[in-house]
Amino acid sequence: MLAKAVASSCNSKFFKITASSLGSKWRGESEKLVRLLFEMARFYAPSIVFIDEIDSLAVSRGDDTNDCSRRVLTELLNAVDGLVVGDSDEQKKSVLFLAATNHPWHLDTAMIRRLEKRIYIPLPDEKGREQMIKNHLSKELVADTINYRELVKLTKGYSGSDMTQVLKNAAYMPLRELFDMLKKEGKNPKDYVNNQDLKQIKHEHIIKSIQQTKKTVLEEDIEK
Repeated sequence: MLAKAVASSCNSKFFKITASSLGSKWRGESEKLVRLLFEMARFYAPSIVFIDEIDSLAVSRGDDTNDCSRRVLTELLNAVDGLVVGDSDEQKKSVLFLAATNHPWHLDTAMIRRLEKRIYIPLPDEKGREQMIKNHLSKELVADTINYRELVKLTKGYSGSDMTQVLKNAAYMPLRELFDMLKKEGKNPKDYVNNQDLKQIKHEHIIKSIQQTKKTVLEEDIEK
């Protein structure tokens, strides 16, 4: 989200890449894809190259690192070094490289040196979680019984993606209950199309969804 915001505010071409999109079973193809990616970025400059989960491509090299991973990482490091497309100050800023990871301690030291600016994005606080809940529910049919303060307390330690998963799951629960009722009673779904009460997301739906969704960020990872 932050990378897209940067791209839109800078009026630049945005390339969002994952490790799987650069992978290939053919020898040498992954390195070619890396070169092609940065060649396209230079061609469409000003542009932004964003690699999500960079640790999948730039994991710290060791004795157990296979030859393919080493070649891809070497090509990526060379590509990042060669992002400058001219000598003027304006040209030097024409291609921006961004990356994100949940495990920065797994990154290769050579890649860390090339990532000069590092920004730590903490877990959302109480105010942030409350706003996320309200934003997600703003387009849904919600009952008046929602207790936002209780939901905020129950979601302590949840990441932004965890919150999204909780609220998406809660949004489907009224439909699941409706289908279960129709299946049990053998009634026609058309009779309940205009019944708004059955479509409302209730407080207990979100509570149940929280109980079913575990936190993905561990306390040990935050301390690291």
